[in-house]
Amino acid sequence: MRISDFIRGALSACFAVAVLAACGGGSSPGGVSPSMSVGAAQLGTPLGTRSAHKVHRAQGGQVEYVYECNDISDDVYAFQVNSSTGALTSVTGSPFAVGDYPGGVTVDPYSQFVFVGNNNDADVSAFTINSSNGALTPVSGSPFGAGEGAGYGAVDPTARFFYVQNGAAASVSGYSIDPSSGALTQMPGSPFGVGGDDEGVAVDPRGKFAFVTSASGNDVWVLTIDPSTGVLTQTSASPFATGSSPVPVVASPTGQFLYVGNAGSANISAYTINASTGALTPIHGSPFAGASYPYGFSITPSGKYLYAANNCCSNLGTVSGFTINAKSGKLTPVSGSPFAAGAGPHSAAVDPMGKFVYVANAGSNSISAYKIGSGGSLTPVAGSPFAAGTGPTGVAVAEPY
Repeated sequence: MRISDFIRGALSACFAVAVLAACGGGSSPGGVSPSMSVGAAQLGTPLGTRSAHKVHRAQGGQVEYVYECNDISDDVYAFQVNSSTGALTSVTGSPFAVGDYPGGVTVDPYSQFVFVGNNNDADVSAFTINSSNGALTPVSGSPFGAGEGAGYGAVDPTARFFYVQNGAAASVSGYSIDPSSGALTQMPGSPFGVGGDDEGVAVDPRGKFAFVTSASGNDVWVLTIDPSTGVLTQTSASPFATGSSPVPVVASPTGQFLYVGNAGSANISAYTINASTGALTPIHGSPFAGASYPYGFSITPSGKYLYAANNCCSNLGTVSGFTINAKSGKLTPVSGSPFAAGAGPHSAAVDPMGKFVYVANAGSNSISAYKIGSGGSLTPVAGSPFAAGTGPTGVAVAEPY
């Protein structure tokens, strides 16, 4: 269903946990990428020369752009980030048209390309990013076929493979990314079957595993990634139990920990990731309280803080912040959490420099922007919230080089 339909019914529904679980069902997108936002290289730069980007990032980077997709107006809004204040200014040519009912927006690790999963069209819109002004240009051959309910996606750390969850089709479509054009080619065996009503997808930073949440199965699936082809294979112990109606999923930058937002049970399941097998072991104290209907995740590049966009209820949106214990992975709410947001927060993204957090508010057609302060607390950016399209569902940050 469209987010507008969800928001209209959410206010009364979200007062009962049993109904919360029902809210998390269906084919509405969720998740990541709310995957973490990561940085960039110039368009067409071969993979072998992208190491220069590491030096660029270490020196402080340059301009950043925010992209958010809207499931009612069927478009992507693009903004330039003020590097000092975090304020957003519309990019020339924005908004950019996509397919019907876009669920999530994903930026590759080098900020060359933007990928948008279109739920009702069962395909993916792909764009190149103009590094000088943030404008988007459709990739030749776009949109590319996916499964029913295509929404949130994830790119592996080498920027060779892209995965998109197909919620209604209970599968994940996998593609090889052309490093020069951004064109997508489905890999052998794609789409790959997973649990029913999959909502979120993430790739660990070592590029060994993909993680997919199943809202109807109350579990998370772990799949190994073939390093040559990107093909996904379910691990023997998969799936692993979560809380009720899991939606977003994200791995820590070190690849040690995995976090799953349980929309129905209003908490966060945390796990350690076995580096060899991908097996998940619950962290002591998991699931952790402090999130209300978490629908989107993002972790700072340092791996110190996790932020959850809480999509309950239509006029009670918040963002929860947590400190991540570097040794155990345990979550502790930051001072002042949760922080006020717009109506129906649907996803969150931290900028590549770890200075700002951006939240897409599906119910109020806006983006809330925050500055990350000492201890992970959030302070609204001057001018926030910023007007967006109709029904914002996904948000991501790019840092072209």
